[in-house]
Amino acid sequence: MLCRLLVVAMLVAPALHASPTRRAKPPATKVSSQAALDAFHQARHCLELGLNIESLSNVRQICNRDGVSDRCSASRQAWRAHRIEQFQRAQSGCSADPKVQEADFRATLIAAVATGDPDVEDCYVEGWSNATSADIPMYVRTSEQLIAKGLARGDWRIVAVLANPIEPEGLAGAGMAINLPQLGSWMTDYRFNRLLWLGARGQYADMENFEVEAAARWLRPAARRRADAWAQAEFRRHFSHSPVLDQAPRGCLHVEPAD
Repeated sequence: MLCRLLVVAMLVAPALHASPTRRAKPPATKVSSQAALDAFHQARHCLELGLNIESLSNVRQICNRDGVSDRCSASRQAWRAHRIEQFQRAQSGCSADPKVQEADFRATLIAAVATGDPDVEDCYVEGWSNATSADIPMYVRTSEQLIAKGLARGDWRIVAVLANPIEPEGLAGAGMAINLPQLGSWMTDYRFNRLLWLGARGQYADMENFEVEAAARWLRPAARRRADAWAQAEFRRHFSHSPVLDQAPRGCLHVEPAD
């Protein structure tokens, strides 16, 4: 979180030291930062509601068309209809238009990056903000700075983004993230999954070990040793006091399972 030292100094400075002709300004930056964060959280809330409605509706349509499996039972379909109604009721104050939801989220996300809020930075790096090719250079430059900040504060969410391999459909549906130069190499895949494994426990540790072993097949022994040493050092410096992971770090947007 960026510290607004100038604002704090203005708030605590004795009035006797203020010049009669140059009065101290009110902490407008702090107010505007909070307004930007509030707008971002509201837009994210609205987008999450829309994504959940879309996900549940898609499964309902598939089941109505040709579903005969357990996931398409009458009770599961009724549950989906109930959840859709709940999400729709929660949309008070939100647009029901997915394009508006996405546009609002993108605009508020970009506006809130300057606040230094970790949730905002994680969302930005994940690449959920759809953009044109002209926006890619700025996205990459900004994300590289936010990745360094995230690693320095021991943020597992940033590690999880970099631990994902590139797949044909993109990175977890977040198209912008595939432009990060760190992604797309087995070395990056191995290093960051190894780092996640160091902080994982239980079944999640087993899952991460599988990812590490899968990437290891594509690396020479010397490269694996360097990556292991990097992960150990990074864990000691920045992640030894981070929460233990018993599941994958929760990302920017939460969409509940539709099954």
